[in-house]
Amino acid sequence: MNYEEARAYLDSRVSYEKRGMPESTELRLDRMVTLLEAIGSPHADFPIIHVAGTKGKGTTSTMIASMLTGTGRKVALHTSPHFERVEERAVISGEPIPGDRFTRLVEEIASVVEEIDAKLAPDQPGLTFFEITIALAMLYFSREQVDAAVVEVGMGGRLDSTNVVIPVVSVITSISFDHTNRLGNTLAAIAREKAGIIKTGRPVVSGVVKEEPASVIREVCRHLHAPLREAGPDFVDQYHSKGLAGGRVEVSTWRRSWPPLDVALPGRHQGANIALAAATCDTLEELGWTLPTEQLKQGLRLCRVPGRIETIRRHPLVITDVAHNEASASALVAAIPSRPEIPPSSPSPPRVLIFGSSVDKDWRAMLAILLPHFSHAILARYVAHGRAVEPSTMVEDASRAGIPVLTAETPARAWEEALRLAGTTEEPQEPASSDLDVAPLPDEPMICITGSFFLVAEMRTMMPLAEASVRPISS
Repeated sequence: MNYEEARAYLDSRVSYEKRGMPESTELRLDRMVTLLEAIGSPHADFPIIHVAGTKGKGTTSTMIASMLTGTGRKVALHTSPHFERVEERAVISGEPIPGDRFTRLVEEIASVVEEIDAKLAPDQPGLTFFEITIALAMLYFSREQVDAAVVEVGMGGRLDSTNVVIPVVSVITSISFDHTNRLGNTLAAIAREKAGIIKTGRPVVSGVVKEEPASVIREVCRHLHAPLREAGPDFVDQYHSKGLAGGRVEVSTWRRSWPPLDVALPGRHQGANIALAAATCDTLEELGWTLPTEQLKQGLRLCRVPGRIETIRRHPLVITDVAHNEASASALVAAIPSRPEIPPSSPSPPRVLIFGSSVDKDWRAMLAILLPHFSHAILARYVAHGRAVEPSTMVEDASRAGIPVLTAETPARAWEEALRLAGTTEEPQEPASSDLDVAPLPDEPMICITGSFFLVAEMRTMMPLAEASVRPISS
């Protein structure tokens, strides 16, 4: 099996990321247990921090991994979905699994998968893309003898395929509305699904602040005798913005006041994510881990998370963000530069929104939040699979904002239109690292690409990225 054949094999498996999540009756953890046991239960070979939440779980997972890597440990990270290559789901110390190792592991696991598939009931689908890539990551981490792994939940928690691990710490970042057709239509119901990752006697760090979901997490922790630390009572943050260059965060926990923490991720919401990561490190210290503060700070300072209010070009300013629900859309508009003060005699610089979404997301609510902050909108669709909302479907709702609305059937066409609206037909400049620290000029146009992880992923591949935006967390 070569690399292309390995990719083709994985792509041939059922992928709920592409077709949408099934009814909960199709989700069963025993399949994942069987697969992992068949390859030697590699997930039991290293301590795991398990991270769930509606918003911020990927960023918080990466922050924790980056901070622990800063202490000299060999730290693994499993997140999903991926931007460009499936290897991004199995990272050690900031580096994705090499292609040759990936190929060999796919070939090894494939024979086990076929044996398990043959024993499944006729009405059960074969092992999925997600289940197989989790097994591959765990096997890779085990053989590389990592010191720890941070594992992000795919969706929900209780029935997520990652929920076969017994973590040293469980982390729940936030609870808001998303995947309501699968997780429930109240915050309490969603919280109960996320709280499914809590294990008996294992400590929990929660960033949930709304009382309705927070009370559910407290109840589950009491029932399972799981020590709980909560945002508010046990740790707080104060975020100081540096604009698009990131911010500085002051964190106080039940253990200590941290020195100022610098992060190259913009947005007030990153303060909450950093506080969660710091509180998780404090919890690990209470479990006996030695984590020098200065090394944790350095690890966080080098943390990069693609597609999170990411400045990738300048002149015009180009920002990508994977916001795909109301809460993340609100965080985006709070973080991007506000409309500059322009003399009445001067035209305002264009602010172009490229927006695409998936059919199971509340795209109407996202558009209502986003559109007032832009002068033009381009409704686009990603092409990777069939879950994208047709641009024409969104036109009526988008037009209510009173700004010009265009549609584009492909990301490439959306990019061409955005450049035209921004007043240029040439590619934006690739900025030096220092250019990212400079505030947008009053007359600098802006293009913002958001609404779907898949749209951002496809459009990021169309343009070279600024060096600072893709620096690995271990550099």
